Amino acid sequence: MRLRWGIILGIKEFFDFAYSSTHERASDTLECITLMPYERMEGLKEWNFGRFEGQSEELNPPHKPGETSYGDFFVQYGGESSKEVQERMNDCLSQIMEREGYGRVLVVSHGGACYMFLQKWLSFPEIKKRVTDFHNCCILKFTYIDGKFEFIEVVNVKELVSTSGNG
Repeated sequence: MRLRWGIILGIKEFFDFAYSSTHERASDTLECITLMPYERMEGLKEWNFGRFEGQSEELNPPHKPGETSYGDFFVQYGGESSKEVQERMNDCLSQIMEREGYGRVLVVSHGGACYMFLQKWLSFPEIKKRVTDFHNCCILKFTYIDGKFEFIEVVNVKELVSTSGNG
C-alpha cells in the first residue's frame, strides 16, 4: 500500500480538480498527495534553463542590482526569460481557473516557475514579508476572482509534519 502524504499531513481540504507539470517529479509528488485523477499540463513546467538545465544551482548567476530574478540570463543559452516563465504560468493557471465548474484546484509545479508566478501577484518587498519559507513542497495558497489571483498564505509542510507527530 502506498502512503499518501495528504493523509499523513492532515490536509483535510478537498479539491475539485488536480493538475501537474509534465515533469515526472511533479506528477510523482501529486500522486503522493492524492488518489484523485489529474491532468498534466506543459504550461506548469519548471523554468527552462537552456544549457544550464540539470546543472548545479551554484552555476546560476547572481541577480543584477535591483532585480529579483535571473531576468533574461538563460535566453542566451536557449532557455526562458523570467517574464516568459511568469506569463506562461499565469496564462496556464488562469486558463485552469476559467474552466466551467471550478472551485478548489490543486496544482503541483516547480520552485522557479512558482516563484515567478508569485512575483506576478506580489511585490518583492511583500514576498519578503509574507513568504518567509519558500522551499520544496511548500504550499502557496491563492484565490482567483474576476481574472485576478490573490495570495493568501504559504503553508510550511515541514511544520505540518512536525505538529502532526509524523515527522
